Amino acid sequence: MTPTYRRTEALAVLVAMILVTITLSLATTPFGQIADPVRRTFGISDVKFSLLIGALFAVPSMVMSVGGGWLADRLSRRRLLIGALLVWTGGAIGTALASSYEQLAVARLLVASAAGVKFPLAMTWIADAFPAERRGKAVGALFVVIGVGPAIGAAISGIVVHAAQAGVFKDWPLLAGLEPWRQAVALLAASNLLLLPLIAVLRETRQRHSDTPEVASSDGRPALPLLLVGAMVLGSALFSLADTANLAWLPTVLSRQHGFDAQQVGFAFGAIATIAGSLGPIAAGYIDAWAYKRFGSPGRLRSCAIAALLCAPCLMAFGGSSAHVLIGALIVSGVISMMAMTLSFLAIQAALPPSKRGFGSGLANAVSNLASASAPTLVAMTSAVLPVGPGAIGVGVAVVAVGAFALNGVIYAMTATGLGRWERALH
Repeated sequence: MTPTYRRTEALAVLVAMILVTITLSLATTPFGQIADPVRRTFGISDVKFSLLIGALFAVPSMVMSVGGGWLADRLSRRRLLIGALLVWTGGAIGTALASSYEQLAVARLLVASAAGVKFPLAMTWIADAFPAERRGKAVGALFVVIGVGPAIGAAISGIVVHAAQAGVFKDWPLLAGLEPWRQAVALLAASNLLLLPLIAVLRETRQRHSDTPEVASSDGRPALPLLLVGAMVLGSALFSLADTANLAWLPTVLSRQHGFDAQQVGFAFGAIATIAGSLGPIAAGYIDAWAYKRFGSPGRLRSCAIAALLCAPCLMAFGGSSAHVLIGALIVSGVISMMAMTLSFLAIQAALPPSKRGFGSGLANAVSNLASASAPTLVAMTSAVLPVGPGAIGVGVAVVAVGAFALNGVIYAMTATGLGRWERALH
């Protein structure tokens, strides 16, 4: 494929998507840090507040991940991103000005719905901006920020919330008279508007023909059977399920079974998440280029299969007695799993024609989020039927995560074989 973007234009797209990811976290992350002030203001229970950061956010975000992908395939991505940014910024500011719980809930729905558009839009724009041999590294960079973005958002939000509570903004125009938590939310949300000039000047040219052999570009329809595409989507979801199963229950396992205090738990969790979220996607960029060059399109899927089978034995450490072995195993499996997750989304994009990449990415993201949401409950239900006493949660995590990784290894190995046969049939 002849490049339609110059290198500087492609880098501008990537930088913009990275900055959007970070600033979006500023519109969403602070809500979890101001739970008590919000509860006092509206006189609501923990259950009602949990809906604001749980179902009322997750459900519309997943729905719009699919809908936003469909729109990204058909509308100007520049205008769509600007529109989404204005909506989630307006919704976040609306939470700062809400006078009732109902208004607060509606504002959060707006934020979640607009936020769901971002991922498929970013993936399709980067796919068009970068040629196949450099796309893996670009997507890897985006996934690094997706992984560490919430931590960056939490750190910045914490500074702003603390400053608001200290009265720094009490005399600022438009903020005077607002409660400190409202001041912080409004300021963090407004920071998103700073990106509008950058987005407005981004180059937008759509790729009309696929640069991968498994897609028939003559009529825009995928030559690859939907069954194989569906297997890739299922694979990415199983990676999400396994990762969430172990990370969601890790603090409980460390404190309940290994006697860690809150500080030790926080350090261990932060180290695992930061190392895995940073190194995994970076490694994916290099492995993608090598695997695609060496083995063609099936190379990505073979890499995912090997990664899943390497992760499975690592998670057996949840059933052991050593906390240090568990933490080390999770660092190793986390890096490998994040690498494979990035490769899985690259494989899904490569399996679809350009005109359907937005919808495909959005659907894969929604299914992965659904799998993540179900993982903690699946572990709890599994643990409840295991006759292993105090270590039930740890063993439950091991059963669910090891099973998911092992199944994923089989799925990706079979899908790689099927893809290879399909390509040979085309030739």
